[in-house]
Amino acid sequence: TVPLFASLYNAHCNHIDVNGGAIMLSENDEGKVSILDFQHAKYMDKPSPEVLMAEAGRLSRTFKGYVSDKAIAHWLEAIFSAIGVSSAEEKQRLFLRFQYYRTVSFELSRKERKNIK
Repeated sequence: TVPLFASLYNAHCNHIDVNGGAIMLSENDEGKVSILDFQHAKYMDKPSPEVLMAEAGRLSRTFKGYVSDKAIAHWLEAIFSAIGVSSAEEKQRLFLRFQYYRTVSFELSRKERKNIK
């Protein structure tokens, strides 16, 4: 899913509903991941790390209890690397935003998720 998140980020896309039901795994192309359900997506003028953390937090919550916190941290580090975040300060800031969205993402309305910038 790391390339998927990097693609959304680079496309300036706020998908608003990244969850397990919106991700399709390829049966024939191992490792290929696609995303569905763009009907509520919003495209922005530039990539948004805040939106990326909201989407990653939302998805990670759907597999909470199935994937260890260590694996989640490794996955998040790979996302940071894929979008070019290297400073420890920025990683820490984004990690805190990720934790926030991991906690509240399913309580936010579609309208509230669309307004994340």
